[in-house]
Amino acid sequence: MARRGRVLRGELQVISLNLEPEGVMPVSGWIQMRIEGSRSQEWVLSTDCSDLPETCRFDGVAQSETSVLDISITPPEGNFSNHLLKVLVEVSGFEVEHEILLHEFSSRGLIGPFWSLSGGLDKPIICTNFDAGDGGNIFVEGAYWEAMNGSNLTSGIQELCLRGNSGAIQSSEIFDSQGRSFGPVVFLERENSTEGPWLISIDGSEPSIQVTDGQWKIPTGVVSSGDILTHSDRGSPFCPSSEIAAQVELGGTGQ
Repeated sequence: MARRGRVLRGELQVISLNLEPEGVMPVSGWIQMRIEGSRSQEWVLSTDCSDLPETCRFDGVAQSETSVLDISITPPEGNFSNHLLKVLVEVSGFEVEHEILLHEFSSRGLIGPFWSLSGGLDKPIICTNFDAGDGGNIFVEGAYWEAMNGSNLTSGIQELCLRGNSGAIQSSEIFDSQGRSFGPVVFLERENSTEGPWLISIDGSEPSIQVTDGQWKIPTGVVSSGDILTHSDRGSPFCPSSEIAAQVELGGTGQ
């Protein structure tokens, strides 16, 4: 489960991460971080340890010699949905990923940074938690999606699921920084007001590399000839900071 961190629109916030290894031996490695969500490219991210905004080197950290990493984050102006700060710690032979949910001090609507996808791309179902406040009617823009359990939402936090018609995901013309397709625009309507819009992307809709009988099927535009793919059995995709990760070199065919 992700930790939670509150942020204010357009204002610099600092999140401090304690580097405290469990063993007695000192360790060295790399920390990578990035923000994911519908408007991640509009956030500003920096650290106090490197000129590179998303990479940090640490050396000789131990139980008796702990360290603190300060991460400076500035969200965009105006309304924004919840986003994730993903932090990857790399030590030789070991990787661990942490997530921090970034949200406003007072925010209603879609709680998760992404829709979760089930049912496949031909008959998709997307779900996320929704804070309806005092309740109201959910309105889904467009003809491809509809609320599964009716449009009336009771008060408080509840799961909101939408069922998509054939071609719903493929119809999306906008994508987030990780290549995920965006879901529909969602509003919450009450007697005298309308809240929203909310627009977030669909986790699991990004291009994926399929391996069948030793053949790599790579979607168009993902890589070019001569690129090197880095493989991991778990976690989010990150480019390695060192030589510790397994690599797959692509030939001229892209297979």
